[in-house]
Amino acid sequence: MKTILSAVITCAVLFGVSAGATKYLTDQSAAATEETDENAGEAETGDAANESATEDGGVQGLPPQSMPVSFRPEAQVSVEAVLQMSDSIKRMEQDLAKREEKVRRDEKRVKLMFDDLATEQDQIRAFSEGLESKLELVTRTKEQLEETLAQLDERKNEMEKPTL
Repeated sequence: MKTILSAVITCAVLFGVSAGATKYLTDQSAAATEETDENAGEAETGDAANESATEDGGVQGLPPQSMPVSFRPEAQVSVEAVLQMSDSIKRMEQDLAKREEKVRRDEKRVKLMFDDLATEQDQIRAFSEGLESKLELVTRTKEQLEETLAQLDERKNEMEKPTL
């Protein structure tokens, strides 16, 4: 009962801490949004190029720390660099394909090994069963020979007794 009660109290405390942290973070993001709105009001007084960007380099309507979803690099990328990147991506794809093929071959090899092991285990079981049956046959034969030997000893003793 104490364990259940302590677990419930722990869950309640964790819930409270989580709710407090969430409220704190949402209040911070609301304050950042208000600051962005104020910066946006100041940016409207500028020319058309400044209308979409704030002083901090952020986009209007977004907090200054946020990056836009897509952006262009400041320096132009040369065609040669694009071709080199394309070639390197193709090489990586080819290397990946080779590694995948190697993994498939290794998996096939391992599967064949497991199949061979299973076959050998079956053969060993069959051999073991054959040995057990032969051992049982030898044991029965030994018992029969011991009985026959005992009977022969009795007959020998009877024959050796002088008959009156």
